[in-house]
Amino acid sequence: MLGKARVRFIQEQLNAHGFNCGEADGLAGKKTYAALAASGAVPKKWAKKRKLVGYIQWLCAAQDIDAGTFDGYWGPQTEFAYDALREQLDTGRPAVIWRPEELGRANPNKWPIQTPQKELVKFYGEPGKNQTYLHVPYPHRLAWKLETKLTRFQCHEKVRVQAARL
Repeated sequence: MLGKARVRFIQEQLNAHGFNCGEADGLAGKKTYAALAASGAVPKKWAKKRKLVGYIQWLCAAQDIDAGTFDGYWGPQTEFAYDALREQLDTGRPAVIWRPEELGRANPNKWPIQTPQKELVKFYGEPGKNQTYLHVPYPHRLAWKLETKLTRFQCHEKVRVQAARL
């Protein structure tokens, strides 16, 4: 989560924005937290670690990079936003979207792609309806709860056959 390299990044950014936190050494000490407080970017009532994460989230938001909820907690969205921010600062250009919408995609099943909600409902029906189970060839584990094994999952009946081929 927050190692020395990320703390060093925070310190470099604080110094670059005029909030002197001393040497960017990757160790969050009194000067770093004083600089965070002086920046006004994070709530004073947050715990120290939350302030560090919150500052990264604040930096991302300032560059129009979605870091998710501004809460001072590190999660997948903050991780993605941090990586995008680093790339933008390193290259001087916004991070490249890993799956840009303008790329043409084969769509032999004529499934709706990024359409308004009413079009999705028209095609698939009401959410939660027309569901079926797809049995997987070997047990899968949930990434966020590794002790949970899945041998099947639910999907819409219109995608079941194609999903089974994957």
